[in-house]
Amino acid sequence: MQSNTIDSRLEDFDWSVRAQNVFRANSITKISELLAMSDDELLALTNFGQKTLQEVNAFKADWEQRTPKVATGRSLT
Repeated sequence: MQSNTIDSRLEDFDWSVRAQNVFRANSITKISELLAMSDDELLALTNFGQKTLQEVNAFKADWEQRTPKVATGRSLT
């Protein structure tokens, strides 16, 4: 079951094997950690390439659409 909280574990979502391995190798475990990283920071990770960046950016876009916002732009969850 997938939860819409910023502290949700990345392992609770569907990721490619490569993305899972990169997250694990770099101790990236929560949605909040992933959302805080820029494209350049992600691309600097070993074995993180354009295809994985596209996967992460698609996830971020979906996250933004399904997570309610307050006036400050911060997530309610």
